Amino acid sequence: MLALVVAALTGILAVGFVLSLSVQCLAEDLCFLLRASRFGLKLLKVYLSRRVPTVLERFSQQVQTNPHKPFLLYQGQALTYRQVDSRSNRLARLFLREQPALLAGNTVALLMSNEPDFVCVWFGLAKLGCAVAFLNTNLRSRSLLHCLDSSGANSLVVGEGKSGPAAQSQPGHCIHVDQWVRERAQGLAGTA
Repeated sequence: MLALVVAALTGILAVGFVLSLSVQCLAEDLCFLLRASRFGLKLLKVYLSRRVPTVLERFSQQVQTNPHKPFLLYQGQALTYRQVDSRSNRLARLFLREQPALLAGNTVALLMSNEPDFVCVWFGLAKLGCAVAFLNTNLRSRSLLHCLDSSGANSLVVGEGKSGPAAQSQPGHCIHVDQWVRERAQGLAGTA
């Protein structure tokens, strides 16, 4: 309650200060102040709730309020919130069908370049309750193995055109990491 009173008093003082400095832009200044106050109240609401919304929750809210608004622009093509949401739902169902051992709480490594499917796969895995470990697409050999080991990922999703595990899998397909890491480590041991 005290924070709200302090925020209100600060707002009143800010209005007085703005008015004393510049009366010629009063309408624009008041509009800005109103927008800034709304944003401040939203931040205060989040702070008081002690819970920060996830990216997926915010995305789901936007799907409900703006389903036909463009969300992603890629190579001149616009994908709306609804299109990305339905694609991520299809990918989530695909992951459940192809990887029945994939459970909520599992970590899945994602080795994909910047493309619309990157976001769709991320959201699809998040909808299943999986944590996603984003891997740099420039990693090779031991660095990639280290990142896979550190992340604790038990599955790996590979995007189109990626080397290494992509040669053993179709694009956007889950690979069981333990098997791939063992094969990769044996190959590295032979070259060392």
